Amino acid sequence: MTSEILLDESLSSAITCMFAALRRTSTPEVLDLSLVAIRKVCTKHSSAIDLPLYQAAKSFVEEILIEKDSPGDMNTTISAELAGSDSIGTNQLDRQTVQRPDSVAAETNQLEEQKFKRYLNELALAILPHTSDTNAESLRSASIHFGLTLSRSKVVGLETRETLNKVFTLWLEGERSRPLRLLIEQALKANKNSVTDDTYAL
Repeated sequence: MTSEILLDESLSSAITCMFAALRRTSTPEVLDLSLVAIRKVCTKHSSAIDLPLYQAAKSFVEEILIEKDSPGDMNTTISAELAGSDSIGTNQLDRQTVQRPDSVAAETNQLEEQKFKRYLNELALAILPHTSDTNAESLRSASIHFGLTLSRSKVVGLETRETLNKVFTLWLEGERSRPLRLLIEQALKANKNSVTDDTYAL
């Protein structure tokens, strides 16, 4: 087994572990580091890495973004995750949050929610424009399913939707598989029809 293959396998495992960790710990520092890692991985143009990348990202988006499209659920999850990263300390922030009026606490939750949603948009922009030079239908399918998942969420920003539209259009022009062409058409339609929360539009 060559060193290149070993490296690809190691990176593939690291990607899977990274997204699993993001489900448990999503502080701003961790989110920023994950974006740096993802962007570096995307420069390798390796199908052995891209396939688990698309699959893990899709699963992450489904669990964190689509299932949390409900504002109440998103606020609860993100507030709990980001509170621990505040520079004034977790315990002090918890005490301040409890003591603040409801209106101030709601504003704090909204800011934390915005940080997380911006990360999800940056994740989409980092991954989707990247495509490998491969004829592997499994890779094309994985990337299309990831794009379809993103296109169905209302928290995807306007800039991201414009990027999605361009990417889907290019994919449709070059795709040979009829089932995959139908998926791309679904993604295009969903991207145009989905309602974007303008508060978090990029």
